[in-house]
Amino acid sequence: MERGHYNRAEYDDALRVLESAAHADPKLPFVHYYLGETYLKKQDLERARAEFKKELELEPDVAFTYERLGNVESTLSA
Repeated sequence: MERGHYNRAEYDDALRVLESAAHADPKLPFVHYYLGETYLKKQDLERARAEFKKELELEPDVAFTYERLGNVESTLSA
């Protein structure tokens, strides 16, 4: 997955690569999780929430995605 740009805090570049990957294969494992994480870094909580929800539709047994979604939900409701 696109960690190079993400690890260097190049979030716009990371989003471009991740969105391209998601467009090519929307069921790609963890692509929506990493999109959510990247949107979190950019403080776009609505998009982060949407991506975490998409990830949970594909991978409903991954606990840390629920944790990240819960963090976003609690921030949005505060």
